[in-house]
Amino acid sequence: MVLKLTVGEFQSNCYILKFRESAILIDAGGDGHLIEETLKKEKVEKIKVVLTHTHIDHWQAVPYLIKKFNTQVFLSLKEKELALNPEFNLSAFYGNVKFPDFRDVIWFKDGDEIRTETFTLRVVESPGHTPGSVLFLKDKEIFTGDTLFKGSVGRCDLPGGNEKLLFKSIREKILPLPPQTKVYPGHGPDTTVGEEKRKNPFLSNL
Repeated sequence: MVLKLTVGEFQSNCYILKFRESAILIDAGGDGHLIEETLKKEKVEKIKVVLTHTHIDHWQAVPYLIKKFNTQVFLSLKEKELALNPEFNLSAFYGNVKFPDFRDVIWFKDGDEIRTETFTLRVVESPGHTPGSVLFLKDKEIFTGDTLFKGSVGRCDLPGGNEKLLFKSIREKILPLPPQTKVYPGHGPDTTVGEEKRKNPFLSNL
C-alpha cells in the first residue's frame, strides 16, 4: 500500500509504504504532526525515512520524526557534503532548520537495496536536480523525487542543478521502464512512464 500525504509550504509528496506495524517514508517535507497522526492512525510503530535528495522541502519534518520515532534516515552519500550547506539545501531561505545529525543517517549508493519483510526499494542514482538525487524502484512503481513530474521535469537552476544530467537520468533510468510503471513524483499527481513518454512536452526530444 502506498499512502500519499501532501505536506509543507511547498506541497511536497510524502509517501508512506506500510508493512505490518512498520513503514518506510519516502521524503518528509513538513507537517511532522500530520505525518505522526497518520502513522498512528495506521498503527505504525516503527519507521525508516529515505530521502530522494536534500532540499528542505523533502526533509523538514525529519528532525521531528527522529524525536518521535527514533527513526533511521537513509540518504545518498553523494549528498553528504551538501546536506549541511544551508544555501544548498535551501534552509537558509526558510528559517535555517538544521539537517539531522549524521549519527542518524545511513548512507547508500547506486544499486543498493533497502529491504523490508515484504518489499525492497532499489536505489537508482539520478543526478541533475541535485548531484546526489536518487529514484527508488519498487516492483512496477518508481518514486522520482524532483527528477520527473506529471507533465514536467525537475528544476536545474538551483545550487548543484545540471540540465544535461537531469535529462540523461530521465532518458537512461526512467524511460526504459515498462510503460505501465507507476510514477510517484515529489510534487503533484501520480502518472505512468507510458503517459510521460506520450504527453510530457519536456521529453519530446529524448
